[in-house]
Amino acid sequence: MPSYAMLFKAKEWIQGPGFVAGIAVEGRVLTTLEEDGQWWVYGVTPGGLSESDADPQMAYTKFRQFFRGILLDMAEEAGNFEAFKTKVAKFVSETDEHDAAIWTQSREALRKGALQAEGPFATLPKVTAPTPGRLVQCIDLTPGAAATPESENSATGEDQLLQAA
Repeated sequence: MPSYAMLFKAKEWIQGPGFVAGIAVEGRVLTTLEEDGQWWVYGVTPGGLSESDADPQMAYTKFRQFFRGILLDMAEEAGNFEAFKTKVAKFVSETDEHDAAIWTQSREALRKGALQAEGPFATLPKVTAPTPGRLVQCIDLTPGAAATPESENSATGEDQLLQAA
């Protein structure tokens, strides 16, 4: 069954008790057609989350919805912006080592031509990028707060961008 190494970029607006945050994240997912006929999107970085569907794009959409739900839960639990930012930074940097190894194998197979991107994957842009998986930007957008970017890198790309690695 094919497994495709993918990159994603997500931008989210998250409201918590007493704060609003703007978040930009880069991550890795592994999209795999399993024996049950379902496409599974496994979070590599951030790890520990997955969703499935018969359609790979719908599986990715469900994955993104699940990801957003986790951020909303974290905001509610954090209680303030600084605690939320700390939780999110830790979460998005966690890596599922098992899926990371498969992701790396898939990326190399795609690059060497041993695995051909088919169907909806054939039209995705192919990129060579450093291994992502970190909080790129988290801004306090609470009215009256100084909205100064707290970033490691600048946020680029489109919301919900999915690319072949």
